[in-house]
Amino acid sequence: MMTAVKERLFFTIVYLVLDARCEQRNANRRFDCTDEHSKASLLIQSRLLTCQNEPQVVDVLLDVLEPTSKLVVSFNLYTQYFQTKNLLYGTSFEYCELLKNANTHINPVTRIALEMAKENFPQVLKSCPLHGLFNVTGLAVSGKLVPPYAPQGSYYFNLRASNKRNQTIIACTTEFHILQKPLFTRTLSMLG
Repeated sequence: MMTAVKERLFFTIVYLVLDARCEQRNANRRFDCTDEHSKASLLIQSRLLTCQNEPQVVDVLLDVLEPTSKLVVSFNLYTQYFQTKNLLYGTSFEYCELLKNANTHINPVTRIALEMAKENFPQVLKSCPLHGLFNVTGLAVSGKLVPPYAPQGSYYFNLRASNKRNQTIIACTTEFHILQKPLFTRTLSMLG
């Protein structure tokens, strides 16, 4: 118990130092997370940090208080035009079951999401039962978080993870823009 308190104190001090040099604002993007005041989890930190002349940084600290052996994850990706949203991809899966049967056939959207998680934030892919601190701090918002085949445009993404009693562990939403890369750069990246 004392170790968890020390970790929280450390992260609070780190955030105070970061806040001194960066302005916390949502430039062209919006990022919100909540635990919906669940008894199963405690959302310690959730923010999108924007520093001048640096990439935006996402910080999420989540403490799962109750061991969870069944975690249902659902997410949806929408194109957005003003206030209109059109669903592009959506999927749900049971995380612990997926880890147990990793060699079975899973849908392509889930496979893409898991590969992106393995590459960008592998520390959240823990074995079940899930509990303890989940730390995604200092995640730079960059092209690595977007599949290379994603077209230019405005998007809306939501994610919800809940336990077997349908208590929200975490729910996040974000709005983001993909800008068109110059044709020459895209051609060279496709060629290797």
